[in-house]
Amino acid sequence: MTYNILVTGGAGYLGSIMVPEMLAAGHKVTVLDNFMFKQNSLAHCCANPNFSVVKGDCRDEALMKTLIKGADVVVPLAALV
Repeated sequence: MTYNILVTGGAGYLGSIMVPEMLAAGHKVTVLDNFMFKQNSLAHCCANPNFSVVKGDCRDEALMKTLIKGADVVVPLAALV
């Protein structure tokens, strides 16, 4: 079964490991990240048609409502550290 997965904070350390694995398993993955640290850890995923990135903040309620509507699974990795 293929899932639409939303990963908040997906460009961080854990997301950069998990997202490619999810894509390899055939899932559609949307990453929401604010790119506070200017990371490009998912650059190698950009060519995958099942991968999309949204630059934003998970504290933005309207944005989250929109993104969650299309998600089967939400993986909450976003954190301010």
